[in-house]
This record gives sequence, C-alpha cells and structure tokens, in this order.
Amino acid sequence: MRDRISYSDLTREQQRLLTRLYGGGTLRGQDEDIVDSLSLRGLVTGGDLTDLGRQICLEALPQLRERLGGSIRKLYPEPSNS
Repeated sequence: MRDRISYSDLTREQQRLLTRLYGGGTLRGQDEDIVDSLSLRGLVTGGDLTDLGRQICLEALPQLRERLGGSIRKLYPEPSNS
C-alpha cells in the first residue's frame, strides 16, 4: 500500500503544476521531469489530475488560501486611520 502523500511533501515546482491543473490549466510547455514525477506518484495521468491529485489539492486549499491571503495583505495593506 502506498504511503499517504500530502501537498507539503511535493516540491514547489510539483505544487505549482498540480495547482495549475486544479485551476483548469494544462501541462503544455511544462517540464517533462516534473510531469513524470507527478505521474509516478499517481497524481497526474493523461494530462489531467487523478482522483488522488484532486484530493491533495482540496486538502491543501486552506494552506493555499493562507499563503495567498498573506500576499494580498502585502499588496493591499489595511488603510491607516490617520
């Protein structure tokens, strides 16, 4: 039986590609080594996410939201009351 894979077990490049597919993107023009590594882990097949790949993305959504939220706060800081 396979060990459970989590989003944080993946490299940044693998995470980016998985997130790209989850968001409706394609594998076109992506690094073949990264695509192959995700395929070997059972996360990608035939240019799309597997059920396991989708599940990992769903489980990572809170982490991704937090990361994105931090970026948004840096870009659009709260207005000061001065």
